[in-house]
Amino acid sequence: MIKLRFTDDWLNAESPISLHFYRPTFDGVTLRFTEFWNGSQSPIYLRFDSDIPVGPEKPPIRDGGLGLDFIVAWVEPLKAEVQAIIVGQTKRIENQFQLDWLADIAIDHQSAAAWQIGLLQSTNVYLPLQLGIQQAQTNHFSWVSPVLHHRATSVNWLSLSTTESRLQVSWWLTGSYQSDTAITLKSHDVVISMLNVDYASTDSDVNHHIALAWGPHKAKWVCSTKYRSPEVGLLTMRFSELGLDNTLPPIILRFTASDKHCHFDNGGGLVDANPIIPNLDFKVPIEPQIRRAYLMQPTLTCTRVSDSLPIVIDGVSINDSRSQFTQSVSLQFSSAIDASRAENELLLIDINGYEFFALAEQPSSSASFGSKTYSSAGRSRTAQLATPWRSLISYTNDTDRSLAGILGDLLTNAGWTVELDGVTDFTVPAGAFSIMGKSPIDAVNDACAQIGCMLLADEFASKLSVVPRWPTSPWLMDEAIADVNIHDSVILSFNRKKQINQACNAAWVRGEQQGVSAKVKRAGTAGDIPTADISAQLIVDNQAARLAGTNAIAASGNKELITVSLPIMADLPPLKKGMLIGVTYEGKVFKATCDSVSISANMDQSSGLDITQSVNLIRHLE
Repeated sequence: MIKLRFTDDWLNAESPISLHFYRPTFDGVTLRFTEFWNGSQSPIYLRFDSDIPVGPEKPPIRDGGLGLDFIVAWVEPLKAEVQAIIVGQTKRIENQFQLDWLADIAIDHQSAAAWQIGLLQSTNVYLPLQLGIQQAQTNHFSWVSPVLHHRATSVNWLSLSTTESRLQVSWWLTGSYQSDTAITLKSHDVVISMLNVDYASTDSDVNHHIALAWGPHKAKWVCSTKYRSPEVGLLTMRFSELGLDNTLPPIILRFTASDKHCHFDNGGGLVDANPIIPNLDFKVPIEPQIRRAYLMQPTLTCTRVSDSLPIVIDGVSINDSRSQFTQSVSLQFSSAIDASRAENELLLIDINGYEFFALAEQPSSSASFGSKTYSSAGRSRTAQLATPWRSLISYTNDTDRSLAGILGDLLTNAGWTVELDGVTDFTVPAGAFSIMGKSPIDAVNDACAQIGCMLLADEFASKLSVVPRWPTSPWLMDEAIADVNIHDSVILSFNRKKQINQACNAAWVRGEQQGVSAKVKRAGTAGDIPTADISAQLIVDNQAARLAGTNAIAASGNKELITVSLPIMADLPPLKKGMLIGVTYEGKVFKATCDSVSISANMDQSSGLDITQSVNLIRHLE
């Protein structure tokens, strides 16, 4: 007798040994199969050439008779047959791997896999992962066949914030097919997200249902010390040869830990609960409506700001241009009392609902036979930043200072603010800019003029804005959006004249004591016709050189000087210097820059009050 002993477990469905018995008297054919056959039919077909009867002879069919062959198959009712063939073979082959990482306190990663094939087939995968204090991840898979097929996946995370996530998937295989999926997310912010997907199939009927529940999470600051890659171009290393000395590395790199960086999460989920409001300050041109007739009732009032005392005036004229930092005002009073009440006072003038400030600084009077007139010249409220309202100042930037910072220093204790609008700020080196014996508004205006800019004043908000002298480059005006569109229906008069100038396409701009020396060239040109050289204290940066050079090039070339008279209405406000104006006149459409505006309101004994605005436009012809 032969005894066999096995030292290890054999998990395969097939025996690890094969027994063969030798039969010397057997004269037949022996078949041996080296591979497993998983098909439902035999891979071998046997045919015999002998006279073995295969069945009874068929009875003869007489003339006029009918022959039928009946084939009947019996299947037990209400009985489903499911066949699952799972074959596995191995010869004691074991594969095991272990990966260990060390981070924070301790991190361990293990993988174990076992297979057992028999009546119950199952596969278990266990993946524990520990990070920080306590975190775990478990995956479990199981199969039962042939009648019931079940699969479950469970994933659990345990973190410092006690966040749990579960995934359950189940299948049931019978006469009908059904698949259920449930996903539940839960966090400490009481946020629940659930997704249920159900499928049911019986014969040809299919039902599909999806349910989704969502809730926004709270807004919070999210901080992290996670490494952030530096900007491209800070450091580039290229190695062209191999290091021959293996004892020491050729280069030693030391990196410091990343600083904590935070960003604000404004809450919400897939749909933002607190969306960022878009910028509504988009540019929409002002365009008066075309009417057959304009019915207007002009109004003109004047009030003293200090005590709201009404001042009676017969006329007013307000002028403003790109070369001025304050508006010039001319007032005509109805009596000597009104003139004396307005002397050196800040007045608020209302013209058809639009308000203006005026300072009556230079009163005057004239007399003729039987009549006297009282008038006064003055400026707008920005004149309070000039002499004689403000003393002269001197200034030098002792340290590196931005342009906006220097302009703010010039207006110290003045009660006014200044901002850059359409002008990129830049740094002025220490000692590059200095002024002596100028009023604050003169100093600010001089600094703006050096870089090709001008001042716009919001006298009600006590704010000055630094803007380029040209709203857009003259050669790009056709594609720009106009600030105001005027047409024949509102144009009371139209005058034009042409001005011939040399067209330049380049400008040399230089700083004085410090700064840069640059050539500013109009795009798309050869840059071979320069303007007169420009030298200024604030040409210390490429942005300043670009502004000053663009202004000089835009001022060259052939121009058309246009003067139009317009009314002041609810849908046509007083125009401002520096605006881009769209003009439609006698079938021609073009755009021009508003160079100056003059508003006049005069009371006549016969015709009453007449209010108009005269606008000087510059149209670029190159």
